[in-house]
Amino acid sequence: MNKILFSALATSVVGASGFASDTEWSELDRELAAYNTAPLTQESTGPYMSGWWIGSISSSGGLDAGADPVTNPATEDQLGTGVNAGRVNLHGDLGENYSFKLGFDFFDTAELWNSGYTDANNDGDEDDGESKDALPGSAGITDAYVNIGFAEGVSVTIGGFRPTVTMSNNIDRNHTLFVGRSAIGTAYAGRDAGLGLNFGWDRINAQITYMNGSDELSDEAAYTAHADMDILGSSSGYEGAYGAAEGMNLNVGVTYGEDGAVDESDYFAVYANLVTSGFSLSGEMLSNGEGTTTRLGKDNSPYVATAGYMFNEQYEVALRWTDFDDDDDTNRMDLGLNYYVQGHDLKWQLNFSSGSSDVETTDNKNYIDSQIALGLAVGF
Repeated sequence: MNKILFSALATSVVGASGFASDTEWSELDRELAAYNTAPLTQESTGPYMSGWWIGSISSSGGLDAGADPVTNPATEDQLGTGVNAGRVNLHGDLGENYSFKLGFDFFDTAELWNSGYTDANNDGDEDDGESKDALPGSAGITDAYVNIGFAEGVSVTIGGFRPTVTMSNNIDRNHTLFVGRSAIGTAYAGRDAGLGLNFGWDRINAQITYMNGSDELSDEAAYTAHADMDILGSSSGYEGAYGAAEGMNLNVGVTYGEDGAVDESDYFAVYANLVTSGFSLSGEMLSNGEGTTTRLGKDNSPYVATAGYMFNEQYEVALRWTDFDDDDDTNRMDLGLNYYVQGHDLKWQLNFSSGSSDVETTDNKNYIDSQIALGLAVGF
């Protein structure tokens, strides 16, 4: 898992956390034109592009492929091909400690700016028109930020960004062990607008954010405070053992967050990631307040545990267990096999998932779903 040096990239628990301005497309076009024509300082690198494409073929029983395994179970078996993500990022180092990033995704709804679930009535229901989720496959802005460095290891990021909450919410989408992020990582994968104060000192990284929150431009703001530390070795930019430094690598982190627009909407997250000799072991837990506005529920403590092993330098197997700690006793198991053709920039992923809940189906049995998916991820 990447070391969080909060500079230009808002990509991972080890990358950077960044932000930019909330603009219309016409304004973005003018900004891009200005970047291409304006003289750059001697230290600048100019704009460059990155991104990824992720697609999959999946077959599911009792769960619509790509649907929410907790809140939106299907009633029939599904088989189909879909595109999970299509990201294009434009980065630039303008010199004099200024950098920027603009991101756009064509399919990955959970990653979009302010795309998270909201519960304006604070009743825990999603069926009353309160959700701001975009339609599946919707396109939109992800990152849009400027990062300004002030001193060694200290910077401020301004604009649209994703604060670090757990180790899985900020890893690049194409750097995950499975086709999708963990449930906790997905819940906090969306962006918001605000300010971030970022620190990076040797083994310790920290971030404090001031965001618009669920009420957007209204009076109340959302806050997060995050810190993580490489206790042993150094973290990488990937889930699992691929790309890890030699020896033993242990990173731990903690985050506290609160949305001022909703009473008792605070949350507390802890995580740890250990990689050594091809083995990887990670865990993350989220303690939610009674006003929590994500699908992970109110006043509960969901957790995710993942174990993996990499062999032959091209294959990695993994097991992930998720306990949602909800009233329906929902849990989920994911099994995965990755084949790295060119690392995470070109890989095949075979996943099998099975979930269960105490919710009774029409035949008075506990709800159970399963899914098998073959994914292909390409990064550039």
